[in-house]
Amino acid sequence: MAEQQVYEAIARNIKTGHCVLLLGPELSVNQEGKGYRSYFKGLSDEDCVYFSDDNLFHFKSSIRARSAINDIMSFYEGVGDPVLLEMIARIKFPLVINVCPDNALGKVYEQKAIAHEYGYFSSSHLDNNYDTQEENERLKPSLSKPVVYNIFGSVDDRLSMVLDHRGLYRRIEQILPSDSLPLSIESHLKNASGFIFLGFRFDSWYYQLLCHKLKLVKDREEANYLVTTLSTSIHGKPKFNILQDHFGMIFTPQNPTQSIDKIISQCQSTAPDVLRNDLNNDSFSVFLSYAWGDENLVDRETIVHQIQKYVSENNLSIQLIKDKDVLTFGDSIDSFMTRIGKGKSIIRVVSDKYLRSRYCMTEAIRMSNFESEEKRIFTINWGDVQDLTVYKEFWISQSRNIFNDIDNKKIDWHDKQRLKANNQIYLDIYDFLDDFHFQIQDQIDLRISENDFEAKDDEIELTTESMPRLESFMAAIVDTLNT
Repeated sequence: MAEQQVYEAIARNIKTGHCVLLLGPELSVNQEGKGYRSYFKGLSDEDCVYFSDDNLFHFKSSIRARSAINDIMSFYEGVGDPVLLEMIARIKFPLVINVCPDNALGKVYEQKAIAHEYGYFSSSHLDNNYDTQEENERLKPSLSKPVVYNIFGSVDDRLSMVLDHRGLYRRIEQILPSDSLPLSIESHLKNASGFIFLGFRFDSWYYQLLCHKLKLVKDREEANYLVTTLSTSIHGKPKFNILQDHFGMIFTPQNPTQSIDKIISQCQSTAPDVLRNDLNNDSFSVFLSYAWGDENLVDRETIVHQIQKYVSENNLSIQLIKDKDVLTFGDSIDSFMTRIGKGKSIIRVVSDKYLRSRYCMTEAIRMSNFESEEKRIFTINWGDVQDLTVYKEFWISQSRNIFNDIDNKKIDWHDKQRLKANNQIYLDIYDFLDDFHFQIQDQIDLRISENDFEAKDDEIELTTESMPRLESFMAAIVDTLNT
């Protein structure tokens, strides 16, 4: 089935009340723009080991476990992208299954006065025969009153959360049997004919078991499974093919925000009654990608400072997220690109150092992996960019240096694998340079250099002649954020 046909089918399933939305861990981003991997890796130490592929911890002492759990709960209490969540809230999904312990969507429902019910799976519920008729009636999904159900516990109940492998094994054992969930939810899942997965990588085996629990099979009558996930994840790998062949999933390169926007558009055309009134949101965010670390009086940080000053002085409701502030390699841009769309844009300051930076060029590659029909990436040319051949030779030389290290140094097997992995990154950047060079030549929105700045009252400011160009540049970004 073609992707457009899936969107049409999803709209029909929403209209009949037979659609289920599943929220994955990639949507867990706090208000500073830091994704769960970045945040949890920051908690990791010798007594608190974090396994990013499984999103689980190993605590070596009870004292360290208590302090780490407090930090984990604080993170989940503050997660949620307002723009994406309000877009989701516009659609009358009867049932939303969340694999994370947050209640961010429920908070949006409350803010917008949308009647809903919230529940979560807990071992204590099973132990106390919690599945009563009253509870089943309360958690009965409907178009008029959606149910948000956290299958791996709630941040409001610490003991219900799944944080380590032992807890995961027990939870899987508990939920796999038939009718382990509230009967009203089990019944809805059995009758559902549309499933939408937002923010899943499916790198973890237990998410595949979750699909088994949901009884997702390829030949399920009239069922449609749309998965919007990170294109840097499992595309082209055998696991991706298994998910397609066994479960019949259709993977789209669009990110969650773009997919929800398409669902809204489709519903407007064919099922407008399943949409709530437009929930206006004034929360905008812009990700700043640039090479930092210089000590020059005027450098890329200077134009970033000017952008921050412009936002502040003009009282713009824009959250500026700097990659400098979110240091975990690759996670910062991934967490933002997962949600780029309405209310979000990227500014990249391309410079000589940017084109020689493994970190920056990896960000550039990840940006290019996300399809978008709208222009949401704005490019500033710092003015010191050289000919393309200079950078192609630079990255080839980086690759040569790797092989020299392997040949000339006595290194163990692990170091050799690490060097080979680095070499692959350098080769990927080399292969990407032609396309990127074309992109930045075609998409330069502002040209700026150190000659456009001057000292004013002991501060470095744009010259009077250059300021109108920045104002025009920022006006175009504001227009994009509003669409």
